[in-house]
Amino acid sequence: MEGGRGMEEGKPAKAHGDAPAWWHPNGIRMRPLTDFQHHSLLIFSDSATLTISPDEESCDRDHWLITWEIRRRSPCSVNGKTRMSTKSLCRAFGLMEGTADSGQKLLRPYGADSAEDGCYIRAGKYLNIPHPGTGCDGDPNISILLDEDIQELVRQLLGLP
Repeated sequence: MEGGRGMEEGKPAKAHGDAPAWWHPNGIRMRPLTDFQHHSLLIFSDSATLTISPDEESCDRDHWLITWEIRRRSPCSVNGKTRMSTKSLCRAFGLMEGTADSGQKLLRPYGADSAEDGCYIRAGKYLNIPHPGTGCDGDPNISILLDEDIQELVRQLLGLP
């Protein structure tokens, strides 16, 4: 897939208002819940859950484990996990501009602002982890609409001013 249906190069196809075609509309339902006792952040809806927590297996304190579950009709679900640095998390959640070298190949075809291959893709407030999808049910990626509450809680989790 070269970025989606009916797309001009560098501009994402729109499927749901301003949302790119690769973003699932259930991302609008995602809400944050903090667990600062365990230094974690949960972002969830009735159909999906994403957790950001320190990567206990990392040699340094700069890495975070991002896990997600997308629930389908019972008993089916899709699970995944990836690791991100603090800098990558900031870029993913729109707290910092820029993109990883590995994400350069995703920017133009998908019309994204920031990306890191295998970790995330973001266009404005529309975030997918770990990659773009079809925007339809069945994708193994999780979509999140980034609002001020989510961004502020990620900032707090990371210990940023």
